[in-house]
Amino acid sequence: MTVTSGRPDRTAPADEKSSSPLDYLSLLLLRWRLVLACAFGAALVAVLVTFVLKRRWTADVSFLPVSTSPTPIQSAIGNLAGDLGLAIPGTSPTDSPEFYVALLKSREILDGVLTAKYQFGGDSLSLLEILEVDGDTPAEQLEKGRDRLSDLYTAASDRSTQVVTVTATAPDPELAAAVASQFVLLVNRFNQDTRESQAGATRRFVEVQVAETEGELHNAEDSLREFRTRNRRTDTPELQFEDGRLQRQVQIQQDLYISLRQQYESARIQEVNNTPVLSVIDQAVVPVKPSFPRPVRTGVIAFLIGGVIGVGFAIVQSATDNLRATRDPGFVRLRQAWSSMWDEMRRVLPGRHAA
Repeated sequence: MTVTSGRPDRTAPADEKSSSPLDYLSLLLLRWRLVLACAFGAALVAVLVTFVLKRRWTADVSFLPVSTSPTPIQSAIGNLAGDLGLAIPGTSPTDSPEFYVALLKSREILDGVLTAKYQFGGDSLSLLEILEVDGDTPAEQLEKGRDRLSDLYTAASDRSTQVVTVTATAPDPELAAAVASQFVLLVNRFNQDTRESQAGATRRFVEVQVAETEGELHNAEDSLREFRTRNRRTDTPELQFEDGRLQRQVQIQQDLYISLRQQYESARIQEVNNTPVLSVIDQAVVPVKPSFPRPVRTGVIAFLIGGVIGVGFAIVQSATDNLRATRDPGFVRLRQAWSSMWDEMRRVLPGRHAA
């Protein structure tokens, strides 16, 4: 059994040192020139590259969908159609912001934006021509154009405000504003055509119902007239009951006919109504500054990345110096293997060139 004294053990090596987080800070302070050189060098290169890249401008437009919920007349028509076992398209139009975001990403809208004419470089060109999209067939060209355009625009909606925002990027500031405005124009035109088609379907449906109801009203009136012609006096309970029943039928058909006539006139007005269904909040304006590239932001980001790289170089350089100073066996063997490989490469490469 070994007995230990209370005095500290002094057999440990005197040069053994415990590492501390402050050692890394000391390392950075000792090699600050290397860290700053990497940071400023990366920032300088990044800023110079931004002057070589092509500039792009971004414009945005925001709009609020106008509520197109069914009016009382449309609701009454829908209920009437349901009672008759029929369906009228357009009685419940979709007006949610998510619908418009999906519409802005649809093939029809994208093709319309790509094939529309814009003023660019003094000429009137389509976006396919401006973006220099090629293809063996028009369909292939449009498909490639949609892929290119998907990287140059965004469409998003705000759930709280219901506002839809379209952002377009182009190699020219006027073109960026024109493309953003074209998106809204095509969406509004699509809604307008759809609404006119729905109003036409409603008008045709009501027109048929008016004709049928008018015929039923005439039949009810004829039945009442014939009954009263055959029965000059209606002093018996049976005749009074029959007379009241025929009067009620005439009244019901008459009320229904008047209601349908009003709905028919309203549908005719709605069919020719060209009021926009989008309320534009912010029109697309020509941007003053390019959105890409941004030298200041790019330089700051590159400075930070370069600083991190410089810290890594400083740590590696410090570790290498320590291994060299302590003559670490593994480090010595590594240097010898590296020198041997390099000498062999210098002997082989000139021979290959000579061959």
